[in-house]
Amino acid sequence: MKRILLPFLLTGLLLISCNKTSTKPLNDEQILQQNVQNSIDENWQKYLSENEIAAGGVLFHAKLGNQEVFCKSNLQSNVTETSLFRAASITKTFTAAGIMLLEQQGALNINDIVTSNIPGKDTPYLPESENYNIPFKNQITIRQLLEHRAGVFDLTNISIPDTVSALYAGQNWISYILEQDPVHQFSTDEIIEVISDNGLYVNQPGEEYNYSNTGYMLLGKIIERISGFSYEQFLQQELLIPNNLIHTSFPTDPMHHLPEPYIPCQVFSQGSYINTDIYNMSYEQAQGNLVTNSSDLLSWLLKWQKGTSGLSMETVLNMRVSSYTDQKYGLGTEYMEGFGYGHTGAIAGFLTLMYYDPTSDFGFVIVSNIWDLSNSESLNLQAYALFDIVAEAKRIIINTDKFD
Repeated sequence: MKRILLPFLLTGLLLISCNKTSTKPLNDEQILQQNVQNSIDENWQKYLSENEIAAGGVLFHAKLGNQEVFCKSNLQSNVTETSLFRAASITKTFTAAGIMLLEQQGALNINDIVTSNIPGKDTPYLPESENYNIPFKNQITIRQLLEHRAGVFDLTNISIPDTVSALYAGQNWISYILEQDPVHQFSTDEIIEVISDNGLYVNQPGEEYNYSNTGYMLLGKIIERISGFSYEQFLQQELLIPNNLIHTSFPTDPMHHLPEPYIPCQVFSQGSYINTDIYNMSYEQAQGNLVTNSSDLLSWLLKWQKGTSGLSMETVLNMRVSSYTDQKYGLGTEYMEGFGYGHTGAIAGFLTLMYYDPTSDFGFVIVSNIWDLSNSESLNLQAYALFDIVAEAKRIIINTDKFD
């Protein structure tokens, strides 16, 4: 991402940003920066050309050791490391961190069943009410929710079975409600009630891995019941403020518009470009409602993964490991070969990758501000393209003589 070279140190780290127009002789750091910029430009333009996409760009923000690199390609000139975007499922790293912080404090045990009482209280982790009567509730553990092993029906991504006796049978329930009321204010209680009323589940607890946004909404509810604060209030108090993540938030408004400065976003579908700057965030609670910028997000990644965010290194190492040998998703933490530990995020108009490789001390955030929905596989292919861009940038940075 192009930006003027900052003449001062940020928390002891020199932020090098792209500037290909300077006529002054380039030093080693600027040469490195330009090499990364050229690589990102070439690979992103290749992706756009091959997929016949005429808009959209990428932002790349990375750190290796004490070196920080920040580039952008095909984005507006005013987009910087402070420009806000929606980071979608990267929210889950904060939710999982909140749960693990409560365990560090002795306020919960992740191996407890969700019907068990909260330590020191006479109330269970989840409400005993009928609208929280989800299938197999008395068998599901907090750990299984963290690992997507609880079998909780993912109401945001799975259509309601045709066998259900309801007007929304055979449809995605969220889409069904939004078609009737685009500014509907969803709540966790309402969403869980749909699952409970219809007895919906995907598998028995522990049986297999099935990614569930709704399962993470339950974790958000547990955080609220233990702490006595709203989900966002708890994270603000325990993680955002202590880690100086002052531009990060978790909005739930149904007509959310990113505040300035922000990265404009759009969806490419059926030959048209659809602006998605306004989005209903109320059904994303605790699983996809993160709003942040690359500066905050990279800082979070590194503090979290290096055990300086408030979570001990022992806790972080436990979060990296799954209790099941057949999956690479631990406790709100995904492992990706060659990139390390972190998470991905996809929400209409934004596609984000965030990973830290402890073997090389390399961490990165990459964001694209367009969704390619031209076919059923195009969004996955876009994600693979972003991973390829990062792999080449990482190779350039690590192989530079400065870091040998």
